[in-house]
Formats: sequence, C-alpha cells, structure tokens
Amino acid sequence: MRFKPWPRPTPFEDTSRKRAAYRRKQVREQAALPLFAAVVAEHQLDVDEEMVRRTGQWERQQQESRRQRAAGGRRKRERLFALPLARRLAIRALWRVCPYPADPSYLGTLLHEIATGRIDPAQPPWGGRYTLTPRTTPNPTSFDEAFRQIGQRMVGGGPKTTEAAERQFCGNLGRGSCS
Repeated sequence: MRFKPWPRPTPFEDTSRKRAAYRRKQVREQAALPLFAAVVAEHQLDVDEEMVRRTGQWERQQQESRRQRAAGGRRKRERLFALPLARRLAIRALWRVCPYPADPSYLGTLLHEIATGRIDPAQPPWGGRYTLTPRTTPNPTSFDEAFRQIGQRMVGGGPKTTEAAERQFCGNLGRGSCS
C-alpha cells in the first residue's frame, strides 16, 4: 500500500506572539463588560498558566488527531480487504498508480468511487498517463547522478561547468576573466 507518513508530533511552541495575543484577548474580554472588568479579570488565567494549559491541550490534540487518522486508515483497509481477492488486487494495483495523494482518506474516496461506478478499475479515467517512477536514476555512474532527481532540484552543486564554458560565459560579459 502507498501511504505518505504523517508528520511526527511537535512540541508546543511558547512564543512572545502567542503571549501577546493572549494578553490582547484578556483586555478585549474585560473591555466587553466594563462594569464587570474586575470580575472578568479575576476569572482569567495568568499568561504562564495559560501557556501550560495550552501545552497539555496541544499534546492531547495531536495524539487524538493521530489516533483518528490511524482508525480511519484501518477502516479503509477493512473495506478493501472485505472485497473479493481479484477485485482487491485490481484496486491495489490501481491505487499504486492513481494520481490521488497517498493518504487514507483518498483511498476511501477511490473505494467509494469504484463502489458507486464512477471509476472502473479496468479502465481508470487517468488512463496510462500516471506510472510509478523511481525518484532516483537507475544504474547511476556517480553520486550526483544518483540523487539529482530528489525533490526535482539539483543536488551536489548542480551541473558542472568546464573551463571552456566558463571562458565563453566570461567572454560574453565583456571581461577577460570572471574573477
């Protein structure tokens, strides 16, 4: 199966901007009820307490979102494995080459579209345009060549120039030498 890994949980970042925004929120809440500003201020948390509360909330929220995503992925795979073997193999082959992002929700979309007849696994609407291509050069002769295609950028300094090409470039600038 092809799935894009979910990013690792990150710690909550306590920044000066978040602290300033929370202070502005406190001022707005007090200004909204000017006669009860003292009562409102009494019930508001200190900035440090609020940042500690947000840290715990952030960790719980990240864990819960990862749990929900994993449960959704399991449900999609259960739907897939409930199908007959021949159909399941055809759908898995289709999933490997389809243009959808490698995410469980998109696998669910593909399964739904197949179940409702919008996509025929034997003749997908994207045809043969999308094929699996490795992100590296097969049988590379050098390190630079092997990793040149990763991220669609030149790795290792890009194309190497020869002295003749450099002289021609520098000559086109109207100088005798580039240095």
